[in-house]
Amino acid sequence: MKELVIKKIGQLIAIMIIFAAVLALADPIEWPHLGPPPKAFTACEGKKSGDPVTVQISNGRRIQAVCQPLHDQLVAVPVSNGVPAS
Repeated sequence: MKELVIKKIGQLIAIMIIFAAVLALADPIEWPHLGPPPKAFTACEGKKSGDPVTVQISNGRRIQAVCQPLHDQLVAVPVSNGVPAS
């Protein structure tokens, strides 16, 4: 009986090692996009820093924004009461 338990534990450990190896070799998980959405960058294409733009968000609503630099690119930053949000 004890030998059977040891054998089952060994099999379980082997399965866990194989499972861990498969996960390590699998493609990385696609995490949700962090940072401004792509629309915020495309809205500022061909614009200058400080230019006003309108961006349509996912629910179809349009928001007012201002193009501001972010990592060598311009990005639309939403305006709240006439002032770009920080």
